[in-house]
Amino acid sequence: GPGKVAVAANLADGADVKVGDRLSLVLPDGTKARPEVVATYGRGLGVAQVTMVRTALAPHVTAGFDSDVLVRDARGADARQVAGKLAALGEVTDRAGYAAAKDKDREVSAWANTLMAAVLGGFAAVAAVNTLVMTVFDRRRELGT
Repeated sequence: GPGKVAVAANLADGADVKVGDRLSLVLPDGTKARPEVVATYGRGLGVAQVTMVRTALAPHVTAGFDSDVLVRDARGADARQVAGKLAALGEVTDRAGYAAAKDKDREVSAWANTLMAAVLGGFAAVAAVNTLVMTVFDRRRELGT
């Protein structure tokens, strides 16, 4: 929730904070904040160093970047209980649901790309035919027919 943050494990180590501590941050508009660290995570490519609730960050940025948060349960954790607690933050799905949503996104993107290529190809074909027709008409006048 507001006033809470999840941070990459390497950032938490560098800042010498752990879950329950407060992390000193400067938000994009220069506002200083000290949110409570509620989770740490291993960071991969494309994953932010700091993850905050959108409503808490929105007043401090000019553009919103919504994204997905991937969560791995601790060993032995009750998946339903974890999902129930996370449900208050937004949509919760399992690995299969996430993969299905991404597959659907890829299908829509592939369809849109095909449509765009067809439209551009159509314009190119019309331009080529137009050029040929205009050339033939110009040649007719040269030959006097």
